[in-house]
Amino acid sequence: MPTIHVEKSDTAEDIARKIRATDPPRFRKKPVEVEAVRWGLPGAPSRPQEIVNWITERGGQAGYVLEPFEALEIVTLEGAMYASPGDWIIRGVAGEFYPCKSDIFAATYEAI
Repeated sequence: MPTIHVEKSDTAEDIARKIRATDPPRFRKKPVEVEAVRWGLPGAPSRPQEIVNWITERGGQAGYVLEPFEALEIVTLEGAMYASPGDWIIRGVAGEFYPCKSDIFAATYEAI
């Protein structure tokens, strides 16, 4: 946290204002609509080729890998990422694809 300069004449309110001024600004995520599919469930049979086809038919790149673990390898804007059974695969607002863990998906998105 940055250092603030406190004057003898500063009141508690002045000090609190100076502290707040050093906090990073806060932002709220805009409401956006995305497409998403969930890949199987942990321990359940998966149909990875359907997900790979969904991604590639929409301009993305993905593949199914078994080593070192079962995963969908998805080429994202940040490089290759891996989805495990139970994860959601999201097509974002710019048409990009990326995996998302189920708990994060549930906290961030709702069905429309």
